[in-house]
Amino acid sequence: LRAAREAGVAVAAELDLAARALAGTRLIVVTGTNGKSTTTALIGHLLEAAGREVTVAGNIGRPLIEAALEPKPPAWAAVEASSFQLHDAPHLTPAVGVLTNLAPDHLDRYASVEAYYGDKRLLFRNASVDAVWVLNGDDAGVAALAHGVPGRRRAFRVGAAADAWLDPATGRLKLGDRDLLPRERLPLLGEHNVANALAAALAAEAAGLDASAIARGLASFHGLPHRLELVREARGIAWINDSKATNVASTAVALRAMRRPYVLIAGGRHKGEPY
Repeated sequence: LRAAREAGVAVAAELDLAARALAGTRLIVVTGTNGKSTTTALIGHLLEAAGREVTVAGNIGRPLIEAALEPKPPAWAAVEASSFQLHDAPHLTPAVGVLTNLAPDHLDRYASVEAYYGDKRLLFRNASVDAVWVLNGDDAGVAALAHGVPGRRRAFRVGAAADAWLDPATGRLKLGDRDLLPRERLPLLGEHNVANALAAALAAEAAGLDASAIARGLASFHGLPHRLELVREARGIAWINDSKATNVASTAVALRAMRRPYVLIAGGRHKGEPY
């Protein structure tokens, strides 16, 4: 890669090639430090449950380029994009962009937090007035990163009124003043997953779904493996697999989701983050 760049050869990520090949597919691109996979999977689930043509791809597992090889490319694609992928995707143009949150990560690769956030900001590189941006209204860093970006902004918040929010007085998830469902009907652990659900709801609304279809989809989504996944309960002990919590911030939100005494079993590789 270094030799190619030094020789002036263009370097493009697989995601960029796919975006160019899928010119007729509307992309819902999800990035952020944590919650990307769950939010992306939720968006795909909401659209599919409502009868829309959608593929789920990107950093979540399936390469987006595979969708371009299908005889009939899907109308929509829910795409998880890492900072690494965004770095080399100059043609990526989301119809809907989602920024879940920001926290220090990958500092074994980036020289600074600012450099890492700079790659996240490339989500907006091809922003137009027609784009919809779903932003975490509880994260000041997200607001700063999206400052001055063209397009329509939609905010989600947990505990304060927004375009999508959890009403603390009623315990209900809402789209503006419209009810979606009670918190207890969302089958996901943790406040952070409420935020992920609200982000997905706004993205699905931007794709044309109404509140009732979104509510039905949220109630039938059961999460992804390795993300606060309840493995089993035995002798009064719940065993939870959260092995996809690969940074300090995601581990912290998982621990805040616990509602009874817990034992944390942790390990991994240091990535330069503050503990």
